[in-house]
Amino acid sequence: MGLKGMTNKRPTKVTIESVAAIAKVSVNTVSRALRGKDGVSEKTRERILQIAQEMNYRPNILARSMRQDKSDFIGVLVLDIGNSVFTKMIKGIETELMGNSLSIIIGNSDEKVSKERHYLETMLATNCRGIIISHVNNSALKLLRQEGVPFVVLDRDTQKFECDQVYVDNNKMGYMATKHLLELGHRDIVFINKESKFDTDQRRRIEGYCSALQESGLQNFERIYSCEDAEQGKKAIFDLWRQKPHPTGLVIGQHSLAEGVISMLTQLKVKIPMELSVVIIGEPGWASILSPSFTTIERPLELVGSKAAKLLLAKTHKRDGKGAESYISEVVPSDLVIRESTGPPKGW
Repeated sequence: MGLKGMTNKRPTKVTIESVAAIAKVSVNTVSRALRGKDGVSEKTRERILQIAQEMNYRPNILARSMRQDKSDFIGVLVLDIGNSVFTKMIKGIETELMGNSLSIIIGNSDEKVSKERHYLETMLATNCRGIIISHVNNSALKLLRQEGVPFVVLDRDTQKFECDQVYVDNNKMGYMATKHLLELGHRDIVFINKESKFDTDQRRRIEGYCSALQESGLQNFERIYSCEDAEQGKKAIFDLWRQKPHPTGLVIGQHSLAEGVISMLTQLKVKIPMELSVVIIGEPGWASILSPSFTTIERPLELVGSKAAKLLLAKTHKRDGKGAESYISEVVPSDLVIRESTGPPKGW
């Protein structure tokens, strides 16, 4: 039983029609006044805004976007929202879009084609102005092209599918990590790779690793271990250290593997860098604070996101102007950050 004077009825939702009725104007006039559009006198606009505020009116942005040719939303679809790489990129995207009075709808595909399709269809249904996507495979890109929606690919290999994209050169990241160890004098260098059915980035990093070895005449000395996760990374290191001679250099090809690999090296009491020099491709937050601190190949992830958003905005503006179609590929450089985990091998 409710308290005296209270009612169980839900409060009536204030609609744009309610505001129009009180203001004694058309719904279209209220809509134009609230959005700051022309065609409404300043006196009428102020009266409508005051009435809307007094009635506590909140516009249904989603419904409005579905009625219009385009909305104030940008879709952002990534492979793994739990991966800090994508959260940092999304932060860069959001900062850029907020500065242009746009909001984002975020989707997480978990590297599953079915989830990717679900989120794409949702974004298309809400008339997103454009989409920034880190895709599972090219079927998603073909769908967006077919629907005529502007899109930018975020740090993924498009496998020769022509489109706008912003990415970091993964081949160069693998090359830089390996070249650093070679220049220190290492000749037995292992690459630990994260295996993925769809992720071609790792293959590009391996290609960079192989290129650096080949340049030094070590093309027959490639040692590559593939792991699905950090636990498999631990096992790979355990098995590797049971074999002799031990390698003197290690490239961890994905920062999500690094925690497991470093944990096992610690358990095995491997001295870094005296016995093994280690380079991590990626940006684990602990790399700079552990002792020893770890040498990394780092990407400016927020900048990657920001550049993708800028490119998409330029694309949507060009589309509004019906300019000629052209595609831009922007490469964002990565940096070798040298710390305490790398040094010359024993006896060098």
